[in-house]
Amino acid sequence: MKLVVFEDRTLVDTKYQAEAAKLAGKKTVFQETDRKLNNGDIKYKDAVKQKAGFLKDLEVEKVYNVIKETPLISGAVETISKLKSRGIKTGIISDYDIFAEKIKDDLNMDYSCANELEINEGKITGKIKGHILKDRGQALEDIAREAGVPLKETAVVCMSNNKHTFKKAGLSIIDPSKDLKEVTMHVFGEFNVDDMIKEINEQEIKIRQLKKEILDKKAAISNINTRRRELINQIKIKNNEANRSKELRDELNEKIKTFKNERNKINEIVKGLLEEFNKLKETAPKGDFRGMGRELKKMEWHLQTTVMEIKKEDDLVKKIEKLKTELNEYKDLIEVSKKIDKEKKKSRRVHEKILSLSNESQQHHEKFLEAIREIREIESKIDEQNKEKNEIISVLENLKAELRDARERLKSLERNIKNIETENVIKTSKETERELKKKADNIYKRFKKGEKLDLEDIYLLRRFDLV
Repeated sequence: MKLVVFEDRTLVDTKYQAEAAKLAGKKTVFQETDRKLNNGDIKYKDAVKQKAGFLKDLEVEKVYNVIKETPLISGAVETISKLKSRGIKTGIISDYDIFAEKIKDDLNMDYSCANELEINEGKITGKIKGHILKDRGQALEDIAREAGVPLKETAVVCMSNNKHTFKKAGLSIIDPSKDLKEVTMHVFGEFNVDDMIKEINEQEIKIRQLKKEILDKKAAISNINTRRRELINQIKIKNNEANRSKELRDELNEKIKTFKNERNKINEIVKGLLEEFNKLKETAPKGDFRGMGRELKKMEWHLQTTVMEIKKEDDLVKKIEKLKTELNEYKDLIEVSKKIDKEKKKSRRVHEKILSLSNESQQHHEKFLEAIREIREIESKIDEQNKEKNEIISVLENLKAELRDARERLKSLERNIKNIETENVIKTSKETERELKKKADNIYKRFKKGEKLDLEDIYLLRRFDLV
C-alpha cells in the first residue's frame, strides 16, 4: 500500500461535528440528518447541504476550538507517524474542509478532501462553495488521483456504515480497534495468527461472561419490577382505604354541620326566650319562684306519702294552696322558664350527637392519615427500588457496551485471520503458478528437442500458450 486514507470519525470523536452545530443551536436537527444519512433515508449530497445550513453564522474560530477540544482516538498520532515513516502517504476525508484541514494539520497528514464551506468575514454562510462531492468514495478517488497512487494500492480506514462507498479501495479497514493498532498491522501484514487465535478465545470467554452478567442484571431488574408492582398494588389498596375513610369522615362532617345548624337554631330560640324571661322578671314580684316551686313539690309529695293528723293535714293543704296562689303570680315567668329548660335539653341532646359524630369522624380521619402515612412509606420503598433499578440499568448499559465492543473486536480478529488466510492462499497460488510455468518451460525445451510428450505435458504447454 502506498496511500492510507482515514474517515475523520476514525481519528477523532464522532460527535465533534454535532458539538460544533450545538454552538449554532442546531445540534438536534444536525444529528437527525446524520441519522437519516446513516439509515439511507437521504442522499449524501442532500445531507451535506442541509448540515451546512445548520452551521450558518457560526464563527470559524469557534469551530477550530471545538476540534481542538475534541480528543483524538488513542494511537492516532502514532499510527499516522508510523505510516509516514514507512513512506506511506496519508489522507483524511470529512464532510467539510473546515474540519478536514484542521485535523490534517494537527496530525501532519499529506492530503485532505471535503466539501468547501463558504466563509464570509470569519463566519460560515451555510452554503457550499463549488463542487459538491457525490459521496466519500469520490473523496478517496480524488485524494488517490492527487497523490498519483492507483486505487488498488490504497487502503481506507472507515466506519462500517460507509464501507459500501469505498469498494474501489485496495484494502478496507472497517471499524478499527479503539487504539488504531490494527491499521498498521493490516497495511504492513504484521499480524500474529497465534496471538489473534489466543485473543479470540479470550474474547469468546469474555462474551459468554458478559452475556451471563447481562442476563443476571435483567433478572434483577425483573425482580425489582415484580416488587414494584406488589408495592403499587399495596398503594392501590391503601388509596382505597384512605378514600373510604375520607368519604365516611366527610359524610359525618356533613351530618355534624347539619346538627350544628340545628343547635344554633335552638340556641337562638333560647336566646329569644331569655330576653322574654328577663322582661317578664322586671314586672313580676320579687321572689324565688324556682325555690317556691321546689317547696311546693316537696309539700305535695309529703302530703301524698305521709299519714298525718287531720289538723296537720289541713294546715299543710292550706299552705299548699297559699303557695300555689303566690306562684300563680309568676305564671308567665314559669311558663317561659319551662320553655327555656325544654330548649336547652334539646340543645344538649343535639350537642351530644355532635360530640359522638365528631369522635367517630376523628377516628375515620385518623385512619385516613394512617393510610396516607403508609402510602408515603410504600412510595419511599418504590423510590428505593427505582434507585436500585437505575443503578442496575447503568451497569447493564455498560455491560451491553462492553459486549458490543467485545463482539466488534471478535469480528475484527476473525476478519484479520480470514484476510491472512486469503493472502496465504493467493501467495501459495502464485507460487504454484510460478512452479507450473517453470515446468512448462522445461517441457517446451524437451518438445523442441523432439522428445515424446504425454497429455499432461501438452496441457501445460497449451495453458501457457507455448504451443
